[in-house]
Amino acid sequence: MVDRDNEETSIFTDTGYIATDPDTFETSVSGVLAVGDVAAHGPQSIVLAAGDGKAMADALITKVKGPQEVATASNGHFDFHDLIKRRAHREYRTPVSFTPLDQRNNFDETIITYTPEEAMVEAGRCLDCHEICSLCVGVCPNMALMTYTAEPFIRFLPDLKAVKGQIEVGESREFRADQRYQIAVLTDLCNECGNCTTFCPTAGEPYRDKPRLYLDRPDFEAQSDNAFMMTKSGDTIAIEARWEGETHRLEIGGEMLYTSPSLEARVEPRSFSLIQASPGNAALEGQVLNLEVCASMYVVLQGITKSMPQIPLAEPEGPQVPGTRIAHPGYEE
Repeated sequence: MVDRDNEETSIFTDTGYIATDPDTFETSVSGVLAVGDVAAHGPQSIVLAAGDGKAMADALITKVKGPQEVATASNGHFDFHDLIKRRAHREYRTPVSFTPLDQRNNFDETIITYTPEEAMVEAGRCLDCHEICSLCVGVCPNMALMTYTAEPFIRFLPDLKAVKGQIEVGESREFRADQRYQIAVLTDLCNECGNCTTFCPTAGEPYRDKPRLYLDRPDFEAQSDNAFMMTKSGDTIAIEARWEGETHRLEIGGEMLYTSPSLEARVEPRSFSLIQASPGNAALEGQVLNLEVCASMYVVLQGITKSMPQIPLAEPEGPQVPGTRIAHPGYEE
């Protein structure tokens, strides 16, 4: 991350790529932005590079014009059934045209660019994987991966700071989770065979990367990251998350209460505005806090409980016996 207040900040990351601000994509050179293979995480895939380009464009528009309400297919214009029909029909690639052999005694291009009509036909073969892919769901032998639906969630969350036993509220930054179709992993069914990784078209690892749901408390508490447990007691529904070795909890009843080792907050669910906040027992003086984990938990909880009510919830007080699940892949102590 580029720290504008620290003149000694390196213009490169530890791995030799250009260091950028994760939100604005700005480099250490004023007015210069960088994304894709040369920046931050370095070369990964064309999908991530294209996504970086779109994110940078959004950041530039926001910087110039202020926050924009972006209309996406996920906001109600996406025809799910039409996509399923298109995926059931094989549409062959539009042939590429070449210049005749007797006209190649020069330095002109031999491959002729698509005409506008051909380009539209070729673009029509797109299967909208950015809207819904779910290939990993179909190739999972244990049916441990599942597609759930989440309402687009775009909010501006305030930066918080612990100062003398109080919480100071700073500037807000955008939190966005606007892709309607999401993937979750029911870990009790997953044997971590890696089949989903083999077939993932974006070189991802769904069984590692997607939200991992636990039903057994000892199993859940044994994880250090990307672990979720949902419970219900009376009219109160809650979700807990293991995040960077710490346990966070979000309760939704008459109001929404978020607790973590460093922060306790009451939040208005619809606007996500802060009603009341105080530092947790682990908060350090001057520590910068935020509600991003809270928002992530909220999106997962709302999406799964509303679109997949058949998914069982864990007992509020799980059995105090050793769990049967192995540790989260890649996060073992």
